[in-house]
Amino acid sequence: EKKNYEALKRAAQSARGILKDKSYPEEIKDLLYLKLDDSTRVLPHYMLDSLGIFISANQSAVINFPFSVLQKIKVDNGFETRDLLYLRQYSAPYYVLSLSNSEVRLYSGVMDKLEEVSDGNFPLYVDDQYEYLLPPVERLASANINATIKSERNLSSLHIRTMLKDSDVHLEPYLSTDDAKVILAGTQKIISAFLALTRYSKKVSGKVPGSFCEVNFDIL
Repeated sequence: EKKNYEALKRAAQSARGILKDKSYPEEIKDLLYLKLDDSTRVLPHYMLDSLGIFISANQSAVINFPFSVLQKIKVDNGFETRDLLYLRQYSAPYYVLSLSNSEVRLYSGVMDKLEEVSDGNFPLYVDDQYEYLLPPVERLASANINATIKSERNLSSLHIRTMLKDSDVHLEPYLSTDDAKVILAGTQKIISAFLALTRYSKKVSGKVPGSFCEVNFDIL
């Protein structure tokens, strides 16, 4: 923390030197000096990866950035906004759809925080009653299948496809806005199966390969 504070004071001193050479009215300079001192007197109680200080005659703000930024010291008629725009994009809410052969779960996310959606739409589970729809002979054969093999049924199976189709329908309330985005998590095989039938392929902003149905969702 001491190292960060010293770096902040050095940056503030550089800003004061640049401001001194500007041809602004002295009363504006004095106001900016005061705001600069107030903004750099102490570090925020909770500091993320980087810090941005934005000061004008009319306003001032100290912004925590959850990502690294290059040091920039600018004294001009406008703010340096590139990192602010990236922060806005980085902070945009999103969804993570976790897919497996047995269940589909949805999470809402902001930055690195995830919260599971648990309502009338999600989670969804595979229909365990599918085997009772089979003819008697096939039902008997199904009953003798090893449990491990049973859990790895082919993705083309009707019950998994039905679950994926239902998931796509249930996504509508969450992905109906123009800026809504979803990240797909699961094995490449089941992600491909979902992409083959979803109406929301243009909403998919990323993929996380792996199997997450039996692990804590924080790993996502």
